[in-house]
Amino acid sequence: SCNKDYSCTGGFCPSFVTVEGATIRKPESVTTRLAQVLPEPALPSLDTPYSVMMSGIGGTGVVTVGHLLAMAVHLDGHGVSVLDVAGLAQKNGAVFTHIRMAEKPEQLRATRIGPGRADLLLGFDMVASASADTLGCLGPDVSTAVLNTHQTMTADFTQNPDLEFPAESLRSAIAGCVKPDACLEIDAHAIATGIMGDSIAANILLAGYAWQQGLLPVSLEAMVEAIRLNGVAIDFNQQAFQWGRRLAHDPEHVTGLIGEPAAAEQDLDDLIRTLADDLCNYQNQAYAREYQQRIHQVREAEESCMPGRDDLSRAVATSLHKVMAYKDEYEVARLFTDGRFEAELSGQFDGPFRVSYHMAPPLLARRDLRTGVPKKMRFGGWMKPLLQIVACLRYLRGTPFDIFGYSAERRAERARIQTYNQQIDTLLNGLNVANYDTALQIAGLPGRIRGFGHIKHANATHADACVGDLMDTFHNPRIAAE
Repeated sequence: SCNKDYSCTGGFCPSFVTVEGATIRKPESVTTRLAQVLPEPALPSLDTPYSVMMSGIGGTGVVTVGHLLAMAVHLDGHGVSVLDVAGLAQKNGAVFTHIRMAEKPEQLRATRIGPGRADLLLGFDMVASASADTLGCLGPDVSTAVLNTHQTMTADFTQNPDLEFPAESLRSAIAGCVKPDACLEIDAHAIATGIMGDSIAANILLAGYAWQQGLLPVSLEAMVEAIRLNGVAIDFNQQAFQWGRRLAHDPEHVTGLIGEPAAAEQDLDDLIRTLADDLCNYQNQAYAREYQQRIHQVREAEESCMPGRDDLSRAVATSLHKVMAYKDEYEVARLFTDGRFEAELSGQFDGPFRVSYHMAPPLLARRDLRTGVPKKMRFGGWMKPLLQIVACLRYLRGTPFDIFGYSAERRAERARIQTYNQQIDTLLNGLNVANYDTALQIAGLPGRIRGFGHIKHANATHADACVGDLMDTFHNPRIAAE
């Protein structure tokens, strides 16, 4: 999550570009009219109090959706109470909203939902929805959940980039606290972005989905009027609510408008071909051929040791490409000028926007007096022709005429290619069933080396420190067993 004050541009953020004056381009598919009249569901009764628990991330509109719903209940002439539990979480922290509604105000004696008493969970975020604060309000005999399955990493990810999102355990925790088969799941972020062009519509879209499922005891007229009275992005929010309704009514049609889901894992042959083609563009055909020959050796050794497995070949294919295609000045220039970057900008933004580049050129950048690391400099759009020239000079890479190649960072990256190839030789010469899993870990270590400059150096140092212990385990598998 980028800092909203753009303070990251003063650090060593791996993003090199800011786009100013642009508006988000909406997919062409959203021009489909919303004129279709959808059937209205049977709504829950308010003869007894009805409780809705909302859980999400601060800054995404959780509290706003809660107050819209409360206003709609009020407009219907019923009693309602709202309790927002935000603590210090103004942005990116967990936020919870307790909404209780009833036919008459005097039926509501508490604003906080009691243990196991929530009729509905609107889970705008998986992590917050699986927290103790939320699960404690759910009951396996009374509760239904509508869950946004979009995976938003927690702040721990900034300290551990290898952290895996525990999606299945979160789903299981929530599903185990509601009625059987009463956990409805949609990726509201993906649908909101694909349909509305902005993920900020996800929460109100999820509310529309829940309403169409007959889970919110408010009239459609009151909900639409509440959005109007709020006075903020009225048309946008009303459309988001209606798209949520349509998603519940005809999910195949709505998901079809935003395209096919992401493809499954790429076939190994296709992966090698794709990465080899990239290396050809990165340097030349001979460089790509060297890569292919090395992967061929790994595949033969793996097939001999572990017939039918390709995990090691896949790991080496990915890691070897990473170390061979290190992001030097020539590569960064190529990636910005080969047409793909402009296509991505055009596909994402509208309007007469300006592009600025934030870089720390090795011969120009000054060091920060406080941190001692290079400071980024801002360059305007005039930088693009210069980048095109630099990209055309990539054939100088690694030669005596490579002025960038004399830096310690570039020498270290070239040395890493040789070191990794030596590690592969060691793995292939000693590979067996007992040490196969350790070989996988060693082969994947370059994946931990992320970032640029001093950030990359620190990650590389950490990865190198792991090699020794893993190699000891590789040569003596009994160490791992003990």
